Amino acid sequence: MSPTEPEEPTPTWDGPMPEWTSEPPRVDVVPCGVCAATPTERFNFFQQVGVYRLHEAKKTEGYWCRTCALSIGRRVQTRTIFTGWAGYGSLGPNMTNIGENPSELKAVAKMDEAEPNERTLKPGPPVVARVAVALAIIAIVFVILWTLLA
Repeated sequence: MSPTEPEEPTPTWDGPMPEWTSEPPRVDVVPCGVCAATPTERFNFFQQVGVYRLHEAKKTEGYWCRTCALSIGRRVQTRTIFTGWAGYGSLGPNMTNIGENPSELKAVAKMDEAEPNERTLKPGPPVVARVAVALAIIAIVFVILWTLLA
């Protein structure tokens, strides 16, 4: 705008302020992050991966229905048990994660069952019945015996 042109007046509202007829809609139901079923709750599962002198902590979190949360929690716990021991600094954090994940899995078990659909994950066998856990236990026993008998 050039200095010679007059400014246009700013529009104003002299009437009463409008009132809300209702409150904005609330979102109370969050669908499952995997299959979009309800009801859901927020869960956090922790995984520890140890490799020689390195270790990595992973956190898996989200809103999931009972079946999907059970599947994800069991998978993360199995991976923690299987891969968390190989690093020098991993023993303490791995034991903490192995202790924390079952409390989340107990909370999952208390949830109401959601209506499954084609995207719902299969929970699979319990953590103690998985092959990876059995292999980890065998490896730990072998290392302990090797250390004691050497």
